[in-house]
Amino acid sequence: MRDWVRRIAEKGPKSLGDKFVALILAFLSLGYRFGFWVRQIYFEKDWIKRKRLPITVISVGNLTWGGTGKTPFVKFLASRLDLMGKKVLILTRGYSHDEVREYEIACPQAVIGVGKNRYDVALKKLSRELPDIAVLDDGFQHGELYRDLDIVLINGICPFGQGHLIPWGSLREPLSQLSRGQLFVITHADKISENQKSEIQNVLRRYAPNADVIEAAHVPVRLFRAKDGRELETGFIRGKGLISVSGIGFPDSFNESLQSLGGEVRRSFEFGDHYSYSSKELEEVRKLKDSSLAQEIVVTEKDYLRAPELLTEILDPLVLSVQIKIISGEKILNDRLHRLLAR
Repeated sequence: MRDWVRRIAEKGPKSLGDKFVALILAFLSLGYRFGFWVRQIYFEKDWIKRKRLPITVISVGNLTWGGTGKTPFVKFLASRLDLMGKKVLILTRGYSHDEVREYEIACPQAVIGVGKNRYDVALKKLSRELPDIAVLDDGFQHGELYRDLDIVLINGICPFGQGHLIPWGSLREPLSQLSRGQLFVITHADKISENQKSEIQNVLRRYAPNADVIEAAHVPVRLFRAKDGRELETGFIRGKGLISVSGIGFPDSFNESLQSLGGEVRRSFEFGDHYSYSSKELEEVRKLKDSSLAQEIVVTEKDYLRAPELLTEILDPLVLSVQIKIISGEKILNDRLHRLLAR
């Protein structure tokens, strides 16, 4: 049912059954919209006070419910700020262990703060550490904390999910809230046409005419065997039949990465974001490989870090890591960061 709802929300209804479900989702969306506007009134009336940290805060967020690449971009941004000589505090709600573990591995020099109340978490970290700048993970809807720069990620392949609010569409806020964004990053930009990019930029200019827009791609950078951590060339999977297993926000991007490396995805198991795997489910995947359907099972790094022992014991998969790469607008991003840090 979850996958069904997601497909309708992101791609629209196709069948008569889809249209019936879409009517129900549209009704539920009205309740979500009401809750959103009540929250907005609280902020406009100043009944919810926005708190300010004593250090610069950059928010990385999105307008939709997932799959834009927030975690890879936060890792990329933290690394970029580290190269600029800044001690970074990453503030994350920590929906699951895998996300936090990714930050710990990819950003060893950064301070990681985990908790729902990002302001209190930050103050505790600031009392013991000396970070120069905070990066707020999934912060676009976190109105309680003041930020100096709002970076909003847009999934180029599925940018606005039919333009409807959750659960009828994939929008967490109305499109008008794009006006709060100051820097937009179109991710998966290498997978879309120039016309598609222009359509997205037209929407962004309509709501945020003074904001900057840059483009990014998800690039496979590392492949290793889960069982022993042995590093392999990413080209190792070229020509091989693969079974992909992923529990991420936008599984299509994972399969496309495998195909871009020359792999043949013969079966794809797609679970919800931050999904907790069961032994029974993974055994079914292994049986398919044992039946010679494919030569290798490949999982995302995020999934591996969520359940390394279980995945290794049952599947012994290959693990693929991807990173964000700026493909257009590198100077825009650097100028923004330099101006921000010069304050």
